[in-house]
Amino acid sequence: MAFGTIKVDQITTSTKNVTVDDLADTSALSSYLTTAAAGTTYAGIDISNTFTKGQAGSIVALADGATIEPDFASANNFKVTLGASRNLANPLNLVAGQSGVIAVTQDSTGTRLLNYGSYWKFTGATPPNLTTTGGATDLISYYVASTTLVYAKATLNFS
Repeated sequence: MAFGTIKVDQITTSTKNVTVDDLADTSALSSYLTTAAAGTTYAGIDISNTFTKGQAGSIVALADGATIEPDFASANNFKVTLGASRNLANPLNLVAGQSGVIAVTQDSTGTRLLNYGSYWKFTGATPPNLTTTGGATDLISYYVASTTLVYAKATLNFS
C-alpha cells in the first residue's frame, strides 16, 4: 500500500472558495466551520436549532476507585458500578449550563456508600443515601450552575 501527499491550493464548494491561506488563518477558518444560516439542513453552533429526531450523547463509564472523578468535558452522561464505598469528587471541567445524569449501580454485594465533593449540592441540603441492594441503580441528575457549584438530585432504587 502506498501513501503520498495531495497538494491542494483551493477547495471550491457551491457557495465558497476556501484557499490554503484561509486554512492557515484560524479566525477565517472558524467562520467556515461554525456559521450556519437559519433554514439550513444542518445544525449550527451559533444559531437556535430545532431537532426533528431524538438526540443522544454517549454514556461514559467512570473508573471505579476510592475516588471517582468525572470529567465533564468528556460527556454529559456517565455510569459507574461501585465495588466498595467511594467518594464522588468534584467534577473536572465544569461549564455553567451543562446538565446530565450519573447512573450509580451497586455491585452484586451491595451496601456501598457514596460521599460527595464540596461542589455537589443536593435537594434539601442533604446528600442522598444510595439504595444498598446488590445490583440496584440510582440516578444522580445534575445541573452545573458555576465552576464550583453542581445542583443534583438523586432518583433511587431502579432494580
